[in-house]
Amino acid sequence: MQGIAETGSLVSAARTMHMSYSQAYNLIKALERRLGFALITSQAGGRRWLGTDS
Repeated sequence: MQGIAETGSLVSAARTMHMSYSQAYNLIKALERRLGFALITSQAGGRRWLGTDS
């Protein structure tokens, strides 16, 4: 989540962690299912983290 907040996109965050977009996306979706709420949202140009900026 920190990587998405810092880079502004899931693709960039995945690259910095040396993983594919699909791996990162699937990990986040699995976590969202367990938590019962969304952590990221889709928008034109990428996915956005729903966390705070603090």
